[in-house]
Amino acid sequence: GMLGGRRAAEALLARTFAGEVRREQARSLSRLAGAGLRSESLRDTLIAWIIHDDSGVREGAAYSFRMPASLPNWVGRQLFLRLALDTYHRRERAAVHLLRGLGTAQDVLNGSRLRAWAAEGEDWRIRAEAIYGLDPMTAGGPVLREALDDPAPHVAAAAAERLTREALPPLFLQPVRRWIRDHPDRLGVVGPLLAALAQMDEHDTVVWWIRRIPPGDERRWVVALEVISFMGGEVAVRELARALEDPSTRVARRAMDALVHRWELDRETPETFPTYRAIFQRAAGHRLDDVRRRAEELLASPELRDVEPAAGWDTPTRAPADAPPAPVPDLGAVSGWTPPTVRVEELPRVPDWAYLRALGEEPRLRLETNRGVLVFRLRTEEAPLTVQTVAKLAEAGAYDGVPIHRVVPAFLMQAGDLMEPDGTGVAPVSFPVERTYLPFVRGTLGMAKRASDGGQDTQFFVTYRMALELDGGYTAFGWLEEGAEVLDRLELFDTVLRASVVPR
Repeated sequence: GMLGGRRAAEALLARTFAGEVRREQARSLSRLAGAGLRSESLRDTLIAWIIHDDSGVREGAAYSFRMPASLPNWVGRQLFLRLALDTYHRRERAAVHLLRGLGTAQDVLNGSRLRAWAAEGEDWRIRAEAIYGLDPMTAGGPVLREALDDPAPHVAAAAAERLTREALPPLFLQPVRRWIRDHPDRLGVVGPLLAALAQMDEHDTVVWWIRRIPPGDERRWVVALEVISFMGGEVAVRELARALEDPSTRVARRAMDALVHRWELDRETPETFPTYRAIFQRAAGHRLDDVRRRAEELLASPELRDVEPAAGWDTPTRAPADAPPAPVPDLGAVSGWTPPTVRVEELPRVPDWAYLRALGEEPRLRLETNRGVLVFRLRTEEAPLTVQTVAKLAEAGAYDGVPIHRVVPAFLMQAGDLMEPDGTGVAPVSFPVERTYLPFVRGTLGMAKRASDGGQDTQFFVTYRMALELDGGYTAFGWLEEGAEVLDRLELFDTVLRASVVPR
């Protein structure tokens, strides 16, 4: 299944197995289909197996239909996917993948089934995948609005993502504004909704939300600065100037970066010069040396040198009078964050076998979060350097207080960035991916890869479902043993309060 190509498919199709071997056969055939192999026999076998008696075979075969490259091979056989869905119970795991496939096909005949599964699926992954295929401009619109209030946070996040994939339909403006004001702390849902409003120049709710950010709340400012990037005009510049006054050094520096970028875009527009002159003049007295230096350099630019600052211009420092009081930070989940003092670059780059023997073959990694406790069983023998690195970081307290910076509904959550609160940090250590036999299924613990060199450093992720596309390409080094319900409750910018390792 990893080799790819027609000969591999023929070899896999030539024999029939039983039990777990047949489940792996189904997953391997799905990998081949997902790589774009056009084969009628491959397609027909996978279609037949989505109604197999074995649930593992059904799920393995169904996975092929969620992978975009396989769409041309089966799009003319959608009827069989619909019929299979009609035989499934509302908690059938294979439905997760068939629903994603039918949503990708964008056939109007799939709409009624997607709506039914989005409303009635008994597993939140099922509801989330069905939501991705709904069209907000058709009968799927009311389902998407209701999904924003789904008790599963990932379903609400999926609904927000789907609503904002294209321009937000006008009929959703009022419900979205109301939802944001009622749920301002749901960052994973609020973020895309605010960005959609910003792109439509619907700034009132956006500014209301930004002005509620408590001083030093870096995680909310991560969302806010992303949203501001979609805003145009002086209102965006004013909010960046307000961020420049935040007590967080990281927020102030990022705000200055954004202001410089805005200035480069606006320096051909003379009517903006007085506002920038006022902002940079104020920033020239900033508490941070680098911000002051950049402001002074900009004030000396030919466009601003002889400009009078905007009369009466002032950076807003308080929320509007009608805004509710800012929330009290909860267990560090929304407060400022300081990178750990551990020297990551001093971590061993080769396995320390004495240390690993003391850990044991299957040590437990315990992550205490603000939602509850997760316990993972690690596989020392299969990924010794990865287990050693994560264990040493946990023992040193490096992961304590680190935010969960990425949550993709029905796919994965990611944490472990020791440099920045949003996943953009690059730790000063890199070690190679360790190929293991652990598949990426629900609760698999894996290591993220660096874009720069393809290695891995300190960031880890946990999958919410089977993810065949990750097998063999990322280090899978453990699986969730306790806390499945906690994993399902985690939201964007929740916190790993404490990490520890228990030898076994």
